[in-house]
Amino acid sequence: MNPRPETVRLSADRLTLHLAFSDGASFDLPSLYLRVFSPSAETGAALGRDPALLLVPDRPVRIETLEPVGHYALRLVFDDGHASGLYAYDFLRELGETRSERWARYERRVAAARTGAGGEGVP
Repeated sequence: MNPRPETVRLSADRLTLHLAFSDGASFDLPSLYLRVFSPSAETGAALGRDPALLLVPDRPVRIETLEPVGHYALRLVFDDGHASGLYAYDFLRELGETRSERWARYERRVAAARTGAGGEGVP
């Protein structure tokens, strides 16, 4: 089991969540990345799948609040109204460790949708 974060801090502009773990690992996770890969049922991201929805907002998505859930997770409430995902600490660490690969895959899907190659519409 991965260690629990020792530091959880939201940036002043509410666009980045900083996590620092006791083993020295630390991650700065953008709010849009966290929103796209929400572990809510609508995305499936917590099950290792790519998000079902393509989210391309016309403005920055901010984290309004973060609430601890027991000793195992955070509930993030976004300013677009999304609040149904519980981000387990293990999942947040995984998001930090796999950020570049996950985001690159997501950007390829968005690009394909924009050109019509992906068969999915981009909002």
